[in-house]
Amino acid sequence: MYDSDDILKIISQSLCVPEGEFFSALFGGIANALRVDYAFVAELVDSTRVRTLAFQADGEFVENIEFDLSATPCAEVFRGQSCLYEREIQNLFPAHDLLSRLAVESYLGIPLKSHRGELLGVMVLMSRAPFEAPSMAKRVCEIFASRAASELQRIKAEEEKASALALLEATLQATADGILVVDLEGKITSWNQKFCKLWRLSEEILPKQG
Repeated sequence: MYDSDDILKIISQSLCVPEGEFFSALFGGIANALRVDYAFVAELVDSTRVRTLAFQADGEFVENIEFDLSATPCAEVFRGQSCLYEREIQNLFPAHDLLSRLAVESYLGIPLKSHRGELLGVMVLMSRAPFEAPSMAKRVCEIFASRAASELQRIKAEEEKASALALLEATLQATADGILVVDLEGKITSWNQKFCKLWRLSEEILPKQG
């Protein structure tokens, strides 16, 4: 039988990692501590498809996948409710090809929500046999769900920031006016090609952008 304190200690130790490796560390720690075959975190691609962000299978991280949400247990989790199926999940979701291909017998899905209650994604554990301690597995996942949700929010915020900066840079370069941007301390932070041409400046003499 598992010792909950030992499990939390193992998982917590696995989270002492650089930024960007959180999900790999978390799901590696959970899968190993709870002795489950599969663990992943996923987000919605659109209203019909799901994409994993980290996927551990049999102790190794594998390539992320996308799959249809319809007729899957994940569809129920994306409605905002935790779902625990201790056995025979393939009989309940016979149309879900992933379950049959991975020979999944048991499934646990936990919704990941923002502090405002917005649904961000799901964390999932699956095994080829019934979970050894399903109630404990559920408690452990619920303990780390808020931290996983925070990391998912951080990733989404970075993606949105990168997209906004790319759009701003494209707009800056496309304008017909010559533009030079400086910060409050008077340091040059950005410029466009038109500015260089108007003033006949070489980009080499200007500080690097970004």
